[in-house]
Amino acid sequence: MKHVKPLHESSWIESIGFDGTTLEILCKNGRLLEYTQSEPEVPLNREVFDAFLTAESPGGFYNRHIKKLFRPGRVLFHGRDGV
Repeated sequence: MKHVKPLHESSWIESIGFDGTTLEILCKNGRLLEYTQSEPEVPLNREVFDAFLTAESPGGFYNRHIKKLFRPGRVLFHGRDGV
């Protein structure tokens, strides 16, 4: 999955990617978080991804709009486990 950096600097988010069904967040510490849509009423779509990319505070956007609304998937360690 292709990743891009958020428009504004984050203290812990390196880059994010979205493939239409899964949102990935690459953390500066090497963790790779995956999120998928958990409720049909709360869409995880391109609009959410674009808002995340342009958020004034990517970490704040994550806490308000991703962490509490979507089911976490795998947590991987980028570069350490062959990811």
